[in-house]
This record gives sequence, structure tokens and C-alpha cells, in this order.
Amino acid sequence: MQTIRLLQKTDKDGTLSLRIPLSQPDSEFEVVVVIQPKLPANGTTPPTSVDPWERADTIRQRLAATGRDFSDSAQLIREDRDR
Repeated sequence: MQTIRLLQKTDKDGTLSLRIPLSQPDSEFEVVVVIQPKLPANGTTPPTSVDPWERADTIRQRLAATGRDFSDSAQLIREDRDR
């Protein structure tokens, strides 16, 4: 098995086309493709389209479904301030 790493850019329509010369005409190959976004040069992770507030709400709903409470810390601060 041979691993070939390529850095390619998608076309304007979002299509990624690969041409890999293998120097073995009329041969069959099994090809496995792993798609991974390129990390920015500064090493940070690429931005995601998931809203962090939506993620927090999802976690809160999962905890509520199990009978556990995920309280709103802002509400707790207000209650503490009102005492």
C-alpha cells in the first residue's frame, strides 16, 4: 500500500478533481480518500459553522432529557445580586 498526500483546491462549483499518475497503465487499484480541511498557517483550527450557543442548548437539552439540570449561570448571578 502506498500513501500519497496531495494539497488540492476545489473548483468554483465546490468540486474536487484528482488526477494521480501511478505509472501502471491498465491496472486496478482500490482507492481510499480522506477529506480534511487544510489548517490555516497560524495553526488554529478552521472556523466551524456550528453556533456555540446552539451547541450549549443541545447540551442543555440532553441533560434535561436525563433529568439533570443545566442551570443558566446569568440567572444565578442575578439571584445572588438581588439577595
